[in-house]
Amino acid sequence: MELRQYWNVIWKRRWLVLAIVGLVTVISAGLALTSHRTYRGDEVFTARQVPVPFAPGTEQSVYGGYYNWIASEFLVDDYTQILETQAFAMNVIDVMKSEAAAGRPASVKDFDKLKADISKLKPSDVQDQTGSDRRQRELNLFVTTTSRDLTLAELNAAAIVITRGPIVPLRGSVQDKPLFGQMDEVTVDDLQSSLGREITNAAVRVILGIVAALALAFLLEYLDRSVRDERDAHRVLEMPVLGTIPHV
Repeated sequence: MELRQYWNVIWKRRWLVLAIVGLVTVISAGLALTSHRTYRGDEVFTARQVPVPFAPGTEQSVYGGYYNWIASEFLVDDYTQILETQAFAMNVIDVMKSEAAAGRPASVKDFDKLKADISKLKPSDVQDQTGSDRRQRELNLFVTTTSRDLTLAELNAAAIVITRGPIVPLRGSVQDKPLFGQMDEVTVDDLQSSLGREITNAAVRVILGIVAALALAFLLEYLDRSVRDERDAHRVLEMPVLGTIPHV
């Protein structure tokens, strides 16, 4: 088929194409506007286990703090599991409540709503909202909620629990001294909104709708065996066309 023929097929079934594209656009816009906006923040911590000093008079190992670095990597691996526990979630909620009772942080826009959100939090909510991964001695913690203030408050509380002491219900398996140092401080500007992802998803749906509409138009054209011009007559009859009568 020539390029003009492709265009003729699209133009002939333009209302079908426009209807499908319009419907997909409306649905995509509705999903983008009605979906719950989420905000994600990431914090990075590094293990900082202090080498155990040698007793006076003993020969210092040639490996220095090598085994402490190796132990730190195993420790980070353990903490990816600890951060998923209910004990960690309970400690985060306790810190959030104590921080909220201490006063309003400067970065919080709606302090009353934040306090209400914190009061409704359950350990299972915190477990669902937090996740972690690791890279050698680095522990990456990420939190995703439906509120900027709640995400930032939960991140800050988790940082306090991780860096300032043991997790109380896990005291038997977690050391009593700080093990992690926070690499950077997360602010409201560092949080990632799901708006960009929603816009991208909407654009992808519209593009897929256009492709599907054009594919359907060409499929219907292929299945349509009616004779409309000399090309169709030649294709169906397999005989040369001697003349045509123009349609007025």
